[in-house]
Amino acid sequence: MEGYCAATRFGANKCQRGSSGAWPLRETTDLKAAAEECLRRCAGCARCKYVSVATERGDCSWFASCDMSRLKRGKRDVSGFVTFAANATIGTTVDGRNKVLQRRRRREERHRAAVNKAGEALQGGRVPDDHEPLQRQWRQNILVLALGVLSVDSKPEAARRTYLRQTLRPLSRSGLVYKFVIGTRGTGPFPPAQGAVRETATAAGLSREQARQGDLALLAGSRDGSKSYTCEKVLLWLLHARREYPAALFVGKVDPDAFIVWPRLRSLLETAHAARGNTQLLVGYLEWVSYLPDEGRFCGCCGYFREHATGLQLARANFGPCAKTRDGLARVAGPFAYPQGAFYALNAGLLDWVCIARLGAFYALKKITYYVTLDIIN
Repeated sequence: MEGYCAATRFGANKCQRGSSGAWPLRETTDLKAAAEECLRRCAGCARCKYVSVATERGDCSWFASCDMSRLKRGKRDVSGFVTFAANATIGTTVDGRNKVLQRRRRREERHRAAVNKAGEALQGGRVPDDHEPLQRQWRQNILVLALGVLSVDSKPEAARRTYLRQTLRPLSRSGLVYKFVIGTRGTGPFPPAQGAVRETATAAGLSREQARQGDLALLAGSRDGSKSYTCEKVLLWLLHARREYPAALFVGKVDPDAFIVWPRLRSLLETAHAARGNTQLLVGYLEWVSYLPDEGRFCGCCGYFREHATGLQLARANFGPCAKTRDGLARVAGPFAYPQGAFYALNAGLLDWVCIARLGAFYALKKITYYVTLDIIN
């Protein structure tokens, strides 16, 4: 049956008196063979009465007891398990599921091979096509992504920006422009378009770095120093980038500790653009979060779905609870769809909506018609 009995960990195999444990599987490609291997291991463990098998995780978990009518089915990172009694016979049901897994694995392998082939071609500046010279000229002239690398005004982050430039600058010749996004509210004087506030030593340092490098996006309206304000910074970056780079197909944000595999990402973004055009499109992953308008910060993050996020409004969730009592929920807005993860990007169609809605951007995100999850961050 699909699902698993309970959480386990490798190495905790006390077969004489324990209640559960786990062994790593040698067989990770064929479910039937993996189930038979797991049942053989179970036969040598005195307390083992049930096993849960997941080939993709290489996991053979055993249990002294298990309610087969209430198996757990993970929605994200814990999934793909099948559970058997220790005396079970591997039958046609497993054969059918095994065929499904094999087909899925073959599709993934074909997709991975195609992405790798395209990535190698892009890395070498080649576009495998009958009209290769024309395609290459088109690719060199188009701005695919304006990327904001989230940063803050500190010495460690200044050092990080120095070595990140070694990776990012060469990509500017292949359809990507980047800026380090820093909130400057209350830090110092910058060009009039970005506001003017009282000068400090740190602001002077940012001004000198901007003069030397020219790759900072200094957002006077954005606060730094708390993850509760990250969304504020990202939203202001999206609005700023849409004005500064109107020809960009996508505008995105990335965390400074994430490594972007640009050939793969570019191939995915161009494919999405060709398929969807200016239809509102988010490339990334959505969760749900609530907002406190009177404090200008987010709270109760992050629900896997709207109802989950509603339950987190009074809980010790990420970004903190939204209210201490149910009476306090009257001042809470949301929950809203929340782009989550180390990277995401919005296409021109969605950006135009955001620019019109401005601070209503998070209402726009829950109306997105299509989104994809990326596997481009190592």
